[in-house]
Amino acid sequence: MWAISVLVALDEVGAGSTNSLLRSKLWTYDVVYRSKVSQLLTAGFGLLPTFTRPHYSVVLPELSAIPALLEALGELVQNPYALPQGG
Repeated sequence: MWAISVLVALDEVGAGSTNSLLRSKLWTYDVVYRSKVSQLLTAGFGLLPTFTRPHYSVVLPELSAIPALLEALGELVQNPYALPQGG
């Protein structure tokens, strides 16, 4: 199985919210993809809950699906909670 790891914001507020994930688990990433699950599902990708919440895997039917996955993910955006460069 080919897959990539993602974190899915499952709550509006609290530990499972987008802001909390960006601040706590993704603070080392300057830029992130902030896609919606619906975008991935519409593009034909499956989401598999793996490890512990909020970790999921986006399942790729084959490696040739990577360009379609990148299109479904959309643009990279700045993580407002990232550690400043050199800091």
